[in-house]
Amino acid sequence: MLNSIYSEAIRRFSGLLICSIGVLFSTFSHAQSSALTGVWQGSYKCGQGATGSTLEVQTFDGQQGQGVFSFYNLAGQRNAASGSYQVDIYRPAGQQNITIKPKAWIKQPGGYSMVGFTLNQAGSALNGNVDFGGCDSISLKRQDKSANTMEDGKGANQPATVNQGRPLTSTQDSPGIWQGLLSSHLGSIKRANPVTLTLIDTGGILHLDSLTQSCKWLISGQANQQGQFSATVYRGKPQNCKNGTVSLNNDGDKLVLANTPLFNQPLVLQRHLGPVERPAGEPVPDFKVLGVGLGNMVDKLQDLSEAPKQFKAGQHDNPQGNRRFVNAEMPLNALYSTVVWPFNTHPNAHQDVLSAYAVRLRGNHISAIQRIHRPMPNSAPNASAYAQALLAQYGTPSQETAKHKTRTFTWHYDRQAKLLPATQAARCTPENPNDRDQLRARISTEYAWFKLYHGKVTVTEQTANSTLIPVSDCGFTLTYSLTAQDNGTVDRLSAVAFDHTAIANSIWQDRARYAKTEVSQQAKRLEKGANAKLRL
Repeated sequence: MLNSIYSEAIRRFSGLLICSIGVLFSTFSHAQSSALTGVWQGSYKCGQGATGSTLEVQTFDGQQGQGVFSFYNLAGQRNAASGSYQVDIYRPAGQQNITIKPKAWIKQPGGYSMVGFTLNQAGSALNGNVDFGGCDSISLKRQDKSANTMEDGKGANQPATVNQGRPLTSTQDSPGIWQGLLSSHLGSIKRANPVTLTLIDTGGILHLDSLTQSCKWLISGQANQQGQFSATVYRGKPQNCKNGTVSLNNDGDKLVLANTPLFNQPLVLQRHLGPVERPAGEPVPDFKVLGVGLGNMVDKLQDLSEAPKQFKAGQHDNPQGNRRFVNAEMPLNALYSTVVWPFNTHPNAHQDVLSAYAVRLRGNHISAIQRIHRPMPNSAPNASAYAQALLAQYGTPSQETAKHKTRTFTWHYDRQAKLLPATQAARCTPENPNDRDQLRARISTEYAWFKLYHGKVTVTEQTANSTLIPVSDCGFTLTYSLTAQDNGTVDRLSAVAFDHTAIANSIWQDRARYAKTEVSQQAKRLEKGANAKLRL
């Protein structure tokens, strides 16, 4: 009897102990999960230098989870591009190390690779190392919640830290085109929707473009006494697009949209285009294409005396009737000069063409150069020897790529005309080169290509188009592209050089002119609608 009572007590105690241990383990696991879930913000060091970073831990059960890692420039720096990718998060049972493994790109800037991390958590801090050669430490701290997100058109609770910056009272205080991304979820699919704000002296246009909703708001030119700008819908479905107000805060190269029901959360936009002041006497890199360089007078091409040539001049301009800019790429509004050395009169029996462009705001000073050269087989130089000559003349390129039989060399220079090394090439690389909203200009060179087939000359009229994408952090860019024949000689050579500041200002002038027209037209239409009398 005593033994049975004792056994029953042991059984009940064991059950209570197991239950207690289960509750304790569950509590510990939940504590680990909740302690890591959230947003961690700080910086890490790699080849491009110190870079801002945010780790958003979306789910974590104590041992594994998922999240998003984002990187960007630190305040006051311009050494890095911005991007983000999905990550998997692991912390094996009984270990303190947290492993972050990259999974898939969300937004990939050119020339960047995903990297992983090994971290240790100490309260509200995560410290560790970047698991990639040439990289160093990473340090993150827990942040409060707030973000550029929406869930099916409504603000979602994704964390971030927003520096509000200097409040604006007029849109003319920060003219330019500002762009950002607003995250949304369509079911289980996460999307990044472009948001563009164009500000001029008389007002602005705010545009949200997504699969579920596309809205355009007219922004007033002046803020009210509460520091709010009115935002009136003039395009979009009423059930998705609502009138409201927004405060605008300038934080250097960022603009913060805050205190607005339009997105339910503060939205941070980056400055992509706008007027840029160029100090008088600012240096220009000393590179020449057939003796012509940036900053020279556009009529210098008439002075080129090498061999007989054909010369023409004119102006590339945007059609006045097509101002909607359905495609972000548009012809460069500039004076141009083109010189052609026809194959039948050139002593080396080849065909060559050189074009120079001078945007109006720079007078007659060359802002872009394009050369197309297709030599005849019997006079074609060796492609490798030509490449070595370029490297000897201009030094190690900031970027170099090879695809099939084509090698491309790019030299980037800052605004002080100093060559940028590969570690800083991101300063001159567009963040979204394939994005249809990327602002760019096109230069065109028309030429006749002469080629010899079985002793007979054939002539083909061709047009060479080059796309110029100015980047505010960059000064100048020179690109050479060489395509080789099977025998190793040059089949086609192209060279493009341009001044980022001058091209950006030219594009901005056209965009500002269009925006001013649209703001004026929509303001008049809305005023007319408000004052319309009912006819019954």
